[in-house]
Amino acid sequence: MVTFFDLPLEIILMIKTYLDPWDLRTVVCLYLADPRCAVLHDWETDPEAFWKTICWKNGLGRLPLDGGSEDGVWQDIALQCIERDGFCKHPHCGDAMLEYNRERMRESADCIEAFSAVHVTEDYDADVSFAPNPVLFYIDFRKSDECRDGKGQPIEDDAYLRWDNSSGSEKPNAGDARNRAYLGDHPITARSFATATPVSNILLLNMIGWRRPKNETLKLQRPVTVYDLLGLLHEDLDYDLTVRDVFNHVGGHLECFRRMGWGVDDTFENLKTTREVLSVCPINSVEIVERTESGLKVRFCLQ
Repeated sequence: MVTFFDLPLEIILMIKTYLDPWDLRTVVCLYLADPRCAVLHDWETDPEAFWKTICWKNGLGRLPLDGGSEDGVWQDIALQCIERDGFCKHPHCGDAMLEYNRERMRESADCIEAFSAVHVTEDYDADVSFAPNPVLFYIDFRKSDECRDGKGQPIEDDAYLRWDNSSGSEKPNAGDARNRAYLGDHPITARSFATATPVSNILLLNMIGWRRPKNETLKLQRPVTVYDLLGLLHEDLDYDLTVRDVFNHVGGHLECFRRMGWGVDDTFENLKTTREVLSVCPINSVEIVERTESGLKVRFCLQ
């Protein structure tokens, strides 16, 4: 029986030529499957431009951990995403996330220049979608009793993907912390652009209480990713809320606390930080409020 590995180089070259240039998973799998495929890709006129383009078409960007230089980074990003995460079964990760990203990038292809991001201003009026990446609706953080010294882990080991109960996908025991899909283990999710049309500046509104001014805005020289936006949110999870902050939040979420069986005293005793509030009222949507001079105004909404 003839297998792929028995094919002559000429046939492999034809296969490579006819691959969908948007299909990152297939491209990477073939690249890793046979050294001859790797050689053909490495013979590209500009191999790094090839990998940068395919990452862009799949809505994947750089992270702060990648450093300032782009030299050699895009091939590493492509391989890392598929090797570690390309076959993830979470409904908002793996190939499902890549397919969502590709559709959004196709929709915005005529509106923005490749490898750039929209710098949002109050009078920006192009007809583009800034819909938030839906994976942001399914993010949880560790509970306070899992944090050392009352502070959370780095964002990679703190934020994790929640399974959508309405999804038909097979899911692990959600109550077992060992089965959590932490952001650091899911580079496709982490690197996905935070909005349908990539933006470079975001103004994040507080979920509870008043945000500290120095953390309000995110202004980058590249597209804002899911990792970037969650990182901004993560910075304020463990700061103490005021009694007024908690009072204002509880007034709109009475059912959440009734389900916990908490009275007034229990509620104020148990809700001292945003992290503790999220353990009772998790994130369930993200709202794009408006366009401002500081960026796209975004608010995380809670159940």
